[in-house]
Amino acid sequence: MKKISYIVLLLISMLLFCSNTFAKKTIHGVEIIESETPNDNTLKLYCSYYSGDYIIIDRASLDENGNIEFGVGDFDLFQEASNENLHKYHFMYDEGNFDCPVYIVKERATGKVINFSNEPNPDERDKYYYNLDTSKSTCEGKCNGSQTSTEEEIWECVYTGPSGKLTIKKEKGTYIIYYPNGKYKYADLSTYLSSSCGDIFYNTRTQKFMYANYDYFQYIGTHNNYDPTQNNFICGDDYESIEYFCSGECNYPNNANIDCKKTNEIIEGNFAPICKNNDAKKVFRFIGYMLWVVKLLIPLLLIALGTIDFVKAMTSSDTEAIAKSTKSLITRIIAGVIIFLIPTIIDFAFSLVNKKGISFKDCQTCISSPSKCKISKD
Repeated sequence: MKKISYIVLLLISMLLFCSNTFAKKTIHGVEIIESETPNDNTLKLYCSYYSGDYIIIDRASLDENGNIEFGVGDFDLFQEASNENLHKYHFMYDEGNFDCPVYIVKERATGKVINFSNEPNPDERDKYYYNLDTSKSTCEGKCNGSQTSTEEEIWECVYTGPSGKLTIKKEKGTYIIYYPNGKYKYADLSTYLSSSCGDIFYNTRTQKFMYANYDYFQYIGTHNNYDPTQNNFICGDDYESIEYFCSGECNYPNNANIDCKKTNEIIEGNFAPICKNNDAKKVFRFIGYMLWVVKLLIPLLLIALGTIDFVKAMTSSDTEAIAKSTKSLITRIIAGVIIFLIPTIIDFAFSLVNKKGISFKDCQTCISSPSKCKISKD
């Protein structure tokens, strides 16, 4: 009986595997659901992205605009699912078929959806490109392509750098990364990546990478904008592990020798200029001294007053007064500990911000160690 059960389970697993392997998919890897009425040109397109956003386009026929539902993010690109809008934003193709765009494009500063695209542009540093999540996307109706998953896009990017060769392949909807040390792994890359390849920054310790399709130091020096996550990757605590890898010709050779000290100084000057101002540093230093006074005196005063009240209650032999003074003493001790830790909490908060790429070290020093606050002579 057990053998029969195992055989049944094996057959079910094989059927599921075959159904997934040979499921029809669009050009962009979206699963095609067979329409119940395939000749009426209806469309039900569900596109999900790694940003957490999704868009649903539901049209009763190709002659009607239909309904649009957008989830999670801020979206006002278009309100009607007209042929003009769907073609403009890469949901509709010249032959009249439909598919999900490969990327949703969001503005860095606001997180607002500003476009859909099939090709990323890494030079647009004011935008985020998020990949289509094909595992959660479906198309029913006149979809763009009906090939099986075995016919999906296949490409390869080969990078070279100081540590050797790094290769990224896309095969059957899966990314495979071959590292310079000879190891490889299958990965679900939610960052924008396409067959156009491009240069990358590679961390030899963590084996993570990030796009390098522009001169990073020059960009930081000429633009009043930067990505804290990217700067932390390139010029953070692990900056010595970062290497510049090229796909083909190295288009931005300066990326191979980025001066992280100067880069962070530029960022600090652009985004934390107040910490370089002498008058501001004097104010922070004064706050620092006041915090140290408060840190020491207030907790001592609270505990002393609480102890005096407790001793008075004990000598009075009043049970209710003793309970009340005990509770009051505990509350004052807790308050004293919290006040004592305020400078430490502020110092920790500054440390977290500094790790994001913006340096407030001068402000931090003037508040947490006012005696070490350096104020230049005018």
